[in-house]
Amino acid sequence: MFSFDYHVSENHYLDFNAYVTATNPQIKKSVLLLRLLLPVGLFFILLLPPLLQRDYQSAAVSGVFYALSSVLWFVLIKPLFTVLTRSSVKAQVKKSKSLYTPEGTLSFTDVFMKDVSKSVSTEIGYDKIEKIVVHNACVYFMLSPVSAVLLPAAGFSSEEEMAALFDFIKSKRPDIVIVRE
Repeated sequence: MFSFDYHVSENHYLDFNAYVTATNPQIKKSVLLLRLLLPVGLFFILLLPPLLQRDYQSAAVSGVFYALSSVLWFVLIKPLFTVLTRSSVKAQVKKSKSLYTPEGTLSFTDVFMKDVSKSVSTEIGYDKIEKIVVHNACVYFMLSPVSAVLLPAAGFSSEEEMAALFDFIKSKRPDIVIVRE
């Protein structure tokens, strides 16, 4: 049995949301769609009218602006999306601290993982953990593509203790994927 007292900071929670933004397939599709929509829209606004009017000089000037803005948009949309996600999460955290559990004890028994805090006690079966991610000094026990139990790596006394916990969980769930990023 393992037991860890933890303190999840706002930065841990923000990093988790940035991780979800960068890895979630639905969010990736949304970012790809946004990457494609602006260039297509700019084509119809900037290039199509001068081309239809056979004004090739204006089309050339518009084409340069179109190419530069499309490349900038394509490169900057992912970091912009991450910044917007972080600022949105920060605003939500300021309104209500209930978005994540800041302090508690996370225990691992033979049957389940138990998260106990001042306000709630939750038992989570190992079959509910989709995967385990070690990212930015925190371990995410992913319950869905957008939900996880966070355990800061500072809660472990050593890398060996973390490895022993992962081996314990693998003994309960041999098919679980452990990702280190």
